Amino acid sequence: MKPPKPSPPLNVPESSNTVKVSIIGTTSHVHIPTTPFFEPAIKGFDFLDCPAFSFLIQSSSGRSLLFDLGIRKDWQNLAPSVTDWIKEWGVVITVEKDVAEILEDNGVKRESIEGIIWRPPPVTQSGICARLARTSTSPDTFILMGGDVSHHGGQFRPTEYVPLPQELKPNPLDRHSSHPCPGSVFEAVHWKNKVDEPIFEAANLEDGKGASEDFQGAMESIGELVEVDGQDHVFTVVAYDKSLLGIVEFFPAKANQWKEKGWMKGRWAFLGDFKEAVEAAD
Repeated sequence: MKPPKPSPPLNVPESSNTVKVSIIGTTSHVHIPTTPFFEPAIKGFDFLDCPAFSFLIQSSSGRSLLFDLGIRKDWQNLAPSVTDWIKEWGVVITVEKDVAEILEDNGVKRESIEGIIWRPPPVTQSGICARLARTSTSPDTFILMGGDVSHHGGQFRPTEYVPLPQELKPNPLDRHSSHPCPGSVFEAVHWKNKVDEPIFEAANLEDGKGASEDFQGAMESIGELVEVDGQDHVFTVVAYDKSLLGIVEFFPAKANQWKEKGWMKGRWAFLGDFKEAVEAAD
């Protein structure tokens, strides 16, 4: 396996200020074909079954912001262009609670939220909304709130900065196994048999009905995500990353101690989606 190439510097201004960040499990669930999001197809991985995350960001002065609101309960009242696309692709959406309800159930009044950083409509991919939050100093750590830049870890991993390891532990094919998984089994299902290029590209459908409003823009945004994700002191969370379930802690817990708690062990958990392809290639 290849050694990692150093990532470009973040060029984030030095600061002693941090924010408290909580990942909100929004009670949303989406079942959607993978075809409009990324390509090439991989055997057995035809649908995304995923949650939707948003973030509560609180400053030391007590000011609060939300990054995203997940999917609203009355998603049927979204713009017709969005709901038509959802129906055309046979998307199944369930939402138990709006984010405001989740906040208030845990003692955070909706009136205390000073602002909302919006991302594009649900289940689209335009890559225009991602934010970096400083979660600690000395040393600096950050959480990258990736929004809809990507819908799956295979769109931004592996890379020259984060190449596929020789061994994967925990084992993405069986999280309960004490035995590591050889990285070579995933190299075999990579369409280019590469260990340092993402498994997927954003879908560029000929009929223009893919999730990316701007294919070239989406690829450029993923390229920028790749550079930030290559930093060991940055923890990346994209909006629909189901591989983080069972690894991260959700609101009302804080995510600031992600590094001490070992959440980076989930970096390769998304590879579990390729279990059928691995078995077929064996």
